[in-house]
Amino acid sequence: MASDKTKCLGGELPVKRLANVVGVEGKQNDVIVCPSEVTRQEKQHVIFFGGDIQTYPENMESSLNKDYIEYNLDNTARILARRFPDSLIFVIKPSKMIFYSFSVYKNFLNFSDDGIPFIGHVPGNEHSVEGLTHLVRLYNNAYRQMTPDNPKPRDGNGPTITLVGFSKGCVVLNQMMFEMFSSSEISDIDIQDFLRRLNSVYWLDSGHVGDRNAWLTDDTVLSGMVQKGLQIYAHVTPYQVRDSLRKWIGKEEKKFIEKLKKLNGNVTEGRHFFDEPGSIERHFELLKVF
Repeated sequence: MASDKTKCLGGELPVKRLANVVGVEGKQNDVIVCPSEVTRQEKQHVIFFGGDIQTYPENMESSLNKDYIEYNLDNTARILARRFPDSLIFVIKPSKMIFYSFSVYKNFLNFSDDGIPFIGHVPGNEHSVEGLTHLVRLYNNAYRQMTPDNPKPRDGNGPTITLVGFSKGCVVLNQMMFEMFSSSEISDIDIQDFLRRLNSVYWLDSGHVGDRNAWLTDDTVLSGMVQKGLQIYAHVTPYQVRDSLRKWIGKEEKKFIEKLKKLNGNVTEGRHFFDEPGSIERHFELLKVF
C-alpha cells in the first residue's frame, strides 16, 4: 500500500500526499488530495495535471524555481479547492522531471528523451487506451485510499468528474481526449463509469517545447467531445498564445475554439492579462483567476 503524508500549516487547507499510487501495472504516480473547503459531501471530483517546475514545495525551495514556490503542487491543490467548492481535488504529480524543472507525464503518453510530448496512438496499436486506463485506475485507487470505508461509486452515480490541465499538463488532457474519442468501443467497466461521470474539461494556457499539439485540432476528437456534451473551457494568457518564438500555439488555440464553435460545442474561452506583455508571472497567476 502506498505511503501517505498529510501537510497542513496554520490556517491552510490540509492536503494529503499519496505516494506511488498504482494505476496500470508497473506504473505509479504520487497523488496530492485536498478535500472541499465547504463540505465533506463532495459533488465533484477534480483531477489536475500541472506544468513545468511545479513539484513539492521542499523541492522547489532548494532549486532555481523557488521564485514560483507559491504554485507548488500542495498549494495548487488548495487553490483549486477554493476555485471548485464542494469538490475533492486530485493533483497528479508527474513521474519524472528533467533537470528538476521539466515535467514528463510518461505514464500517460509518450515523450522524447528531451521532454517533447507525442499525442496519438503508438504505431501498430491504433486503438490503445493505455494512458486513459492508467488515469482511471490511478484515480480509483487514490479515491479508495481516501475513503477506505466507502465503496467506489459505480453506474455513473458518483460525483461528476472535471479534468484540468495547466501549461505542460494540458498534453495529458489532449492524449486522454484522443484515446476517448478516436479509439474503438471501450469495454472496460471502470473506464465506462469514468466517462459517464466526466462532464467538463479545462485547458489553462496550454503549451510545451515541441512544435505541435498544444491544442487539439483533430476533427474526429473534437466532434466526439461535442457529441458527449462536455463543457469545454479554454483560458489563455499572452505568455503562450502570443509567444513570438512559438506562434504555432496561438494558431492551434484559435483553431481549437473555431472548430468547436462550428460544431456547436459548449465551449467557453477566457482571455486574461491581454492588456500587458506575456510573462511567466501572469502565466502562473492564471491558476488563481480562471
